[in-house]
Amino acid sequence: DSKDDLIHFFNINYDKCEILNNIKNTESVALHIRRGDYVNNSKTNQIHGICNLEYYNRALSFFSDHKYIIYIFSDDIEWVRKNIKLTNQHHFISENTESDFQEFILMKNCKNFIISNSTFSWWAAWLANNHNKKVICPKNWFKDENLNQLSKSLIPQDWIKF
Repeated sequence: DSKDDLIHFFNINYDKCEILNNIKNTESVALHIRRGDYVNNSKTNQIHGICNLEYYNRALSFFSDHKYIIYIFSDDIEWVRKNIKLTNQHHFISENTESDFQEFILMKNCKNFIISNSTFSWWAAWLANNHNKKVICPKNWFKDENLNQLSKSLIPQDWIKF
């Protein structure tokens, strides 16, 4: 019930206006790839797991039309560079921002989303003020099937589950 208030609260600009303007004025797609503790912490990995390369490739094929510009947000840009094959115009945002908050503001201003099983990208996609947005998300949010059953209400019905 508080979605409009939350959207208003996060409607913030900051000094990276050129990037923000480009995101707002193109067919932007936020691609969020979370690895970090999901890969390096065995306990976290057992609960969450990671979205695999097949998931990202399938999601990217949904936006294969070259009108889409991919904006990449990740805590492991080197892995992305080595493993994700991008044919669309794209920009590595995580290399050019100073804080997670700045990345979040940029991400939430994108028009479309490919999110990982991470609340960081979930909130950005959910708060995005584009009523025609397409959001691709993992159909399984957790590695643990029992947690997936409990979290079915986590994903909005109009999001596309891969």
